[in-house]
Amino acid sequence: MNKRLLAVIVACVLIITAFAGCNTAKPADNEPTKEPAKVTDAPKATDVPVVTEAPAPTEAPTEAPTKEPKPTMDTSGIDAIIFDLEEGVIDNQACNVGISDEGPWLSIVTDIGDNWVIFRFDEGFETANYPFIAFKYRLGYGQSIRNTNHFYSINEVSGGPDGKEGLWSDITWTSDLDWHTGTLNLAEQFAAAEGAWTGIRFPTPDTRDGELAIAWLGAFKSEEDIAKYDAAFNASYGSQLVKAEKPDENDKEEDVPILDDEFDEMVLDFEDFDDSASMAGLDYDMYAYCVGANGSKIIDIDGNLVANISFDALYYNGIIKSGAGYTCTFKYKDDCTESNFGGFIFNWGDEQNTTRNLFENNGLEGDGRGSLVSPSGCGVFFMAPSKIKVYIPVWDLEANKKSYISTIIETDVDFKTNFVNIKVEDNGTDTVTVTANDTVLFKVVYDDPGVINAALGYSEGYYRNTKIVDASGTELAASTSALFSKYKSFGWAGRAHGTYVDDIQIVNKK
Repeated sequence: MNKRLLAVIVACVLIITAFAGCNTAKPADNEPTKEPAKVTDAPKATDVPVVTEAPAPTEAPTEAPTKEPKPTMDTSGIDAIIFDLEEGVIDNQACNVGISDEGPWLSIVTDIGDNWVIFRFDEGFETANYPFIAFKYRLGYGQSIRNTNHFYSINEVSGGPDGKEGLWSDITWTSDLDWHTGTLNLAEQFAAAEGAWTGIRFPTPDTRDGELAIAWLGAFKSEEDIAKYDAAFNASYGSQLVKAEKPDENDKEEDVPILDDEFDEMVLDFEDFDDSASMAGLDYDMYAYCVGANGSKIIDIDGNLVANISFDALYYNGIIKSGAGYTCTFKYKDDCTESNFGGFIFNWGDEQNTTRNLFENNGLEGDGRGSLVSPSGCGVFFMAPSKIKVYIPVWDLEANKKSYISTIIETDVDFKTNFVNIKVEDNGTDTVTVTANDTVLFKVVYDDPGVINAALGYSEGYYRNTKIVDASGTELAASTSALFSKYKSFGWAGRAHGTYVDDIQIVNKK
C-alpha cells in the first residue's frame, strides 16, 4: 500500500468518525426516541432534522422599544370602583371589542345580529355603597343607540340580564361626535335589582359597523366623585380624546345581495303540520322561520290549521331581482295591540339582517312604545281592530341617522274578529298597492333607485324617492332618502304581539 492511498483511507475514516459524532442524538432505526430532559413544557421532538448547512447568524436585535408609560392620574379623594377596560372581563355578542389604536379608549364596533356588551366587575358592590355607574363615551358618525337592548343589571340575587321591569333602563345619548358622560342612578333606574352588582350589559349602536367608544367606566359613591374622576381623566388624557370623524361616503359602491329571478308560487297553508306544534324545526319549503322567543305555534281555528306568530318571524327565503312584479295574497287576523309590532313587511333588503330576523326591533321605537321591525322596506303594523300604522325606514340626511316616515290609517276593515283577505301587488315599476277584502288601504309609490351615500351601514340599492298615499293618491308621508329596497321580499312578524296567517301564495307578474 502506497503512502498516498494510506493518506486517503485515513482521511475518510476521520470524516466518517466526525460525521457520526455530529449525529449521536439521532436514534437508530426501529428504536424508540428517547425523551430529552425537560426544562419547559414544550412538546418533545419526534424527529431531529439533520442540519446540512449552518444558518446565517441572526443580527443582534437593537435595543427593544420601550412602551410609553401611561400618564399618571390624581384620583385622591375619589371613592369609586373603576373597571379596567384593558384587562377586565368583557363579554359580547355580534360586536368587535378592543382597545383602539387611535387613542386611550375601548372601541365597540357592531356586526350583524343582536348586539350587546357585558362588563363584569372584579368585585361586587352594593347599591347603598356605590349608587351610581358612570362612563365616558363617544358615538361615531350617524350613530344612535339601539333602544331595544337597554342597560341590564347583573346581580348576585336578582340575576340578569333580565327583561323584567326594574332590571333594565336607558339614558339619553348625545350623538355629536364628541365625548360625554353617561350616568345611571342604580336605585332609581333599577329598582328591582337585588344583591351585589357583579356586572352590567350595555346597549350598542343600531347599525352595522357602528362604533361606541368608552374611555372609562366605574361604580361611584357620589355624583361629585364622578365629576372629580372625569376631571382627573381629562387632565391626563384629554388631549387624546379626539372627536369621531365623518367617513367619506362619496364613492360608495352598491352591494348587491344574492338574487333570484322570481318567487316560487307554491301555496303554504300549514295543513301538513300538527295542531299545537311549535313552528320551530318545521319544513316550510320556500319559507323560513326565524326564532325570537320561540313561542309561535301551528293552531286550529275553525277547523283550519294556521300559523300563530308571536315574537318570531316567517319570511320568504329569498330576495328577488329589481324590477320584478308580484302579487302576494294571504289570510290574516291580528291581536291588534299598540305596544309592540305585529304585522307584515315587504321589499326589505339583506344588509344588517342576514338572518332575516324580522322579530327584532329596529330601534326606531322603543319596546312597549310600538317597537318597529325591519331595517328597510315597508312595514304594516296592526294597532287596533280597524287601525294600522304604515312606515318606511329612511336615512335622515339632516340629523345623519336612521329614522322613518309613517302614517296612521283608520280603515273600515275589522282585522281582529275574523280572517281578512290581504293582497299586496307590486307592479315592478313604481307602485305597490295593499288591499284588504278588496278595499285599498294604501299605496307605496317609488322611484329614484340607487345607494344613499350618507347612510352608514347601508350599501344596497333603494328607491330613495318614496311616498305613502291613500286610495285616491293623496300623499300621507314621503321621503327622498327612503330605505325602500330595489329588491323584492316578504315576511310576517310579531313582537310580543300575536298574528295569525294562512293560505300564503306569491304569484309572479310576467
